[in-house]
Amino acid sequence: PDFHIDFHGQAQVGDEVTLFDGSGLEYPSVISAVSKSAVALNIGAGHNPETESPLELELWQGISKGTRMDTVVQKATELGVRRIKPIFTAHGVVKLDTDRSDKRTERWQDIAISACEQSGRVIVPEILVPEKFEQALSKLLPDVQAIILVPGEHPPLQLAAGKPTVVLIVGPEGGFSRVEEELAAAHGVIKASMGARVLRTETAPLAAL
Repeated sequence: PDFHIDFHGQAQVGDEVTLFDGSGLEYPSVISAVSKSAVALNIGAGHNPETESPLELELWQGISKGTRMDTVVQKATELGVRRIKPIFTAHGVVKLDTDRSDKRTERWQDIAISACEQSGRVIVPEILVPEKFEQALSKLLPDVQAIILVPGEHPPLQLAAGKPTVVLIVGPEGGFSRVEEELAAAHGVIKASMGARVLRTETAPLAAL
């Protein structure tokens, strides 16, 4: 298997390390040799550390400016999300062509891998291809709990029993347009609030997760 390994130049013979390959298993290992170009390890038996959430959490995040999206990817990974779908919305200010979109997706995937290493997760969240909000809604499966976070007087975030797959939808800096909220409702998405305060685009998904 392909293991995720990053020693940052600090590896020494005899060091104990833990490897993971994204399959849900981790492998206790011991470094047996170190050279300038390679590290050899004695790899033990794989086991499940049971660090995953029982919920199948998928986050749809409106693409935001600067490093905010990077922060969301990193922290959402630590908090147990399984998939992240970056979405383009009416009020979003970030525009990406195909090449930039591919590069940004690769960057976010690398961030997710690093967050798994830090947090002890052994399943790497998948960063899905960015797409327009209305296109994502058209593919929404009927057997999931889909919840859109919007400010205002709406019921608090609450999950129904018996539906372990949750799609959490969060807008960019400018939030969602009224048309987008109505379209989401037409696809069975439930509105929910995180309380009386208006949370930033990078705060709301982390509080919800």
